[in-house]
Amino acid sequence: MALIPAATRNTLGRRSPDHAPVSIESVRLIPVESASAFARPNAVEQTYLELAHDKLALEQHHLFAAEGEARCRADMAAAKSLAYAVAETKASVARAAVAADKAFERYEQLRDLLGCFMRRKATSARGYMARTAALLLGDIAGLSGAAIALGEYPVLAVAQAMSAGTATVTAGLAATQLRHMQQAVDRQQDVLPQDLEPYRHLFGGPPKGKRLQATVFGVAALVTLLLSVGIFALRTTVEGPISGLTFGGLAAAIALASFINSWYYADAVADIIESAYHEAVVADRRHRRLAGSRSISRAEHAETQQKSIVTEYTHRGLAAAGHIEANKYRALLASPDVVGHGPAATPPAAKPVAPTRRARSA
Repeated sequence: MALIPAATRNTLGRRSPDHAPVSIESVRLIPVESASAFARPNAVEQTYLELAHDKLALEQHHLFAAEGEARCRADMAAAKSLAYAVAETKASVARAAVAADKAFERYEQLRDLLGCFMRRKATSARGYMARTAALLLGDIAGLSGAAIALGEYPVLAVAQAMSAGTATVTAGLAATQLRHMQQAVDRQQDVLPQDLEPYRHLFGGPPKGKRLQATVFGVAALVTLLLSVGIFALRTTVEGPISGLTFGGLAAAIALASFINSWYYADAVADIIESAYHEAVVADRRHRRLAGSRSISRAEHAETQQKSIVTEYTHRGLAAAGHIEANKYRALLASPDVVGHGPAATPPAAKPVAPTRRARSA
């Protein structure tokens, strides 16, 4: 009986050597006039030689499976450690997606319902912010220059000028309330559709009580007066009455210009629609930020690596087992006097013959 070459076993953690392909092309079939072959004897189901090769093939399965497990252990641990964070993040992503959808639906609903009542252009915000910054910068420059000339420390002078300039610009914001009241009168409707009921305050007409509005305008006028007088007194002390009148008048003009700027920019309907749009954008940005979380990407990367490594070593184990099985058949090929030339052919199943019926005699 021919001997089977000893199979090289792969130790755990070592890469198995690639098996050289068997040279099948060197085998030549010789033509003969007649051929005969002996089927495998039925006395022994499997020889020890075959059993040994089967166990070696099984060994290769386990060795490669263990090696794959060892190589993907770090990825498995990383995916497991991130599992809870990933689950919570995905739950947050789902909630953020719902919130973003609702915010966008609300924005579209407001745009469809109230869009026809808007009076402010979409690009008006840029001009409003630019004019407000210019007014604030001019007031700061005039007041801080006078304070520094009087002997104040520059840092303190600039800080006080910024506060006074902000107060001047803020006084002009009283025009926003006046503009809203005027627009509410223009949009006044006694009967509103059901969809516009939540926004009845936009269509209610002039307010009944005017004391609060008068108080607001009185405070704004007082702020403007006090700033103008203060700048007038400061400039008069430093440069004389003409300079005081000039810069005091400029301070009052800045407050009035802020009033006009706020008047033209004010639009309660546009504020509601733009606020809804801003909420939709913020919700969408939060959803995208959560969806792109690093914990999710790291966990998915580790899980993909793990699956790929396990698949690779599973195929390597199958290939190694197939190679050992081929060695088994080559060994059996060298011993036809013991195991024959191959398994006996299974005879084809006989086709059932339908029974013939005899005709009854009359």
